[in-house]
Amino acid sequence: MATLRDVGDAAKGDKRGRRGGFKAETNVFKIVKMIMERNLAPVIVFSFSKKDCESYACAIA
Repeated sequence: MATLRDVGDAAKGDKRGRRGGFKAETNVFKIVKMIMERNLAPVIVFSFSKKDCESYACAIA
């Protein structure tokens, strides 16, 4: 639990670039990567923006 809490603190507020696009590795990507590395899957990640969902899916794929 402490690991997820630490990652959650780092995930507050996605960093957007100057033109509104996402930087290379977002906090969501880092969280999903950590979950997969530690075999904590399955997991559901919510994003309330369709544009962000598509960006995250492309980054993970």
